[in-house]
Amino acid sequence: MSLVASKDELEWIHKQNDEHLHWDRLLFSAKESVYKAWFPLTHKWLDFADAHVEFDRRSETFYAALHGKRLGEGHSALKGFEGRYLVKMNLIVTAVALSRNAGIPVGGSSSLA
Repeated sequence: MSLVASKDELEWIHKQNDEHLHWDRLLFSAKESVYKAWFPLTHKWLDFADAHVEFDRRSETFYAALHGKRLGEGHSALKGFEGRYLVKMNLIVTAVALSRNAGIPVGGSSSLA
């Protein structure tokens, strides 16, 4: 998991007391959705360490803040992605969608884990 999660993300995962939700898998899926939205816009690689994901359990949403040297290689207006997640019947679904109003070419992505 240390290949996917930052130290802060790992600490947050370990603090969660939910036996029915595998936060490590959810994090992986969210980062995959971020990459799938990022790549068509930039045609550049995005490593797991280039995105820091925070989850809002009440709204079943997440925000991925982008950082690192690859941002200079990508779309300058792109600082992060907002996404949603759903966990139901042993299935994890994450999705990121971009708005036309964001000034970024419209695209979207989803990932299943």
